[in-house]
Amino acid sequence: HGLGRVWALGTKTAHETRDGGLTWESEEHWPRCGFRIRDLAVSPRAARRLFAGDDGNRRMLASADAGASWQALDRVFDSDLGDVVVDLDGQVMVAHGNKVSRSGDDGQSWQTAPAGQAPARLATDPQGAAFHHQAASSGYFRSIDGGAHWQHLGNGNPFFAAYSDLAVDPNLGSRVYLLRRVPLVFFVSNDMSGTITIKDS
Repeated sequence: HGLGRVWALGTKTAHETRDGGLTWESEEHWPRCGFRIRDLAVSPRAARRLFAGDDGNRRMLASADAGASWQALDRVFDSDLGDVVVDLDGQVMVAHGNKVSRSGDDGQSWQTAPAGQAPARLATDPQGAAFHHQAASSGYFRSIDGGAHWQHLGNGNPFFAAYSDLAVDPNLGSRVYLLRRVPLVFFVSNDMSGTITIKDS
């Protein structure tokens, strides 16, 4: 976070550290509002601007003051909320059901696109390209147009898997790491064609 803050989320609570994890403070105002926060994302364009998925009410929350106060956005989604990310352009994305919705105006309006089955993790290109990535139980998906459309990559790959997590290399946006939990295997895609190989230890 640009302010040196890190949050850890529980079912109906959150804790914050400002000293690299040496001490933690409970964010008491979050549970009193009855939120069930599934994920939290900080805008790269405004360090005090936060977005969170309230899975209990299937609504997105926004904060303009680093979490001191929250506003529930108008849209009620049709399924439980999952991962939340904000890209370098300030576009907010949230996974829900088998879809990903995106907003370029701080959550005032949303566009929805079909996605992978039960998307588990979303990631954006840290170098600012329009590439977005998705790990799902039905495989690895990528968008090259800011999340408007998603392409299923790795079809026919001998290592096809139900992925539970992914991360993009901060120094090389074309390199994506993927995780399958059962059995535990790490994969890597080193090119934009989506070729997937097992990551050597």
